Amino acid sequence: MKRVGRMRSKAASGIVVACVLTAAVTFGVSAAVPESEKITFYASPDSLGAALEAAFEAKHGDVLDYIGGPWCRRLKAEQEAGDIAADVIYGAEPIFFEELMLDGALYGYTSPEAAHLVPTYRWNKLFYAIADLRYIGIVYNRLFVEADQVPLDIADLNDATWFQMTAVADATQCSSAFAMAAAMVWPNLDFSFFAAAHANGALLSDRAGKLPSMVASGEAALGLGPHDAVVRLQNKAKKEGAESAVAIAWPIDGVYVIPRPIGIVADERRSEAATKIAKAFVDFVLSEAGQKLAVQKGGFVPARLGVARPSLVPDDLELLETDWNWVLENRQAVRDLFQQTMYGE
Repeated sequence: MKRVGRMRSKAASGIVVACVLTAAVTFGVSAAVPESEKITFYASPDSLGAALEAAFEAKHGDVLDYIGGPWCRRLKAEQEAGDIAADVIYGAEPIFFEELMLDGALYGYTSPEAAHLVPTYRWNKLFYAIADLRYIGIVYNRLFVEADQVPLDIADLNDATWFQMTAVADATQCSSAFAMAAAMVWPNLDFSFFAAAHANGALLSDRAGKLPSMVASGEAALGLGPHDAVVRLQNKAKKEGAESAVAIAWPIDGVYVIPRPIGIVADERRSEAATKIAKAFVDFVLSEAGQKLAVQKGGFVPARLGVARPSLVPDDLELLETDWNWVLENRQAVRDLFQQTMYGE
């Protein structure tokens, strides 16, 4: 039998309905991890991954190898080859983790830091936790679109005014783009927005996080994309003494939320010492210090209570939550219908 991930025997899978959350243990008093072992973690964006590596190793020594970029594709290729190199994965979206869990590719661990998450995102999962959130807004280039011209809701992106000027993330190429599309078509598999976008000549971005860069460069004037990439572009411009051309507007019909999980990859060959490092790293990402880095270096909305969100994100947004169990059950239909709608296949 072909082994899944790096496992020679499957770990328990399925959605855990309840698990006991023990009293919270702060990162500062966590047990020291052994310096003779190292683990590999996949995460994005690079600004956040590098910052997490530096902060964690400042306490524990040289125990992490960080790999960024389009790591979801890399991990899937490794899984197909039967040997996932990562020990911890951080980012993507819930269905990516659910599919890994169902394949027996995730290790069961409940961090004590999960007790401090916002109740909405305290999902009581044994195999992963929600680490942070990305919000979906209307991204636009201030050089081409005046603030008072920006569409008020998502459907208005398909107005003839914006013919061949908008961008949409490709759900067939990117896990986060898939999650965006699934959230938009839940609960009735209604692809009318995407059909209208296709008819209006919308461009496709191969990654959700890349779409704001397309808008910033002028390749598209506006589009539907994640807020965090806009935060990073604006922070980069500010650091360089400039003003970013890219901005974001929040749809009046509500803002879709894409949770980003963190979990440990199952690997029976991994030493106990290395697994201890992996657990400590997950604890750190979910700790107050780790969540502040997610905001400062990644631009994400923290999933932990008591941590301030990026200034770009208002506190009073109407958030549109998604039934991710429905998405899991309908994931192939979402992928197939997106392909048919945007590619005519």
